[in-house]
Amino acid sequence: FNGVAGQESGNNGPPLFEDSDVAAWEARYGGVTERDQCFQLPASVQEGCLWRFDSLNNADNPGVSYKRVKCGYHPKLYEKSGCLLASDVVQA
Repeated sequence: FNGVAGQESGNNGPPLFEDSDVAAWEARYGGVTERDQCFQLPASVQEGCLWRFDSLNNADNPGVSYKRVKCGYHPKLYEKSGCLLASDVVQA
């Protein structure tokens, strides 16, 4: 997380949140450990941080299984991404 705040040396590229407090990001791997710490992060990432605690129960590197869905049946998916495969187009 230090690379995110601009305090990391090496080949991480430019910092994403140059003006943020490095200490607010907490651990390099895993980040913050308590929900309230999300409010110390930049406003633009707080919602995602809170989601980790509210929806994932603070899971650290949770296991996932993927299932392909046709975006044509889920308009919010392609409205957000702007991507829709030709094979996913749903004919009315």
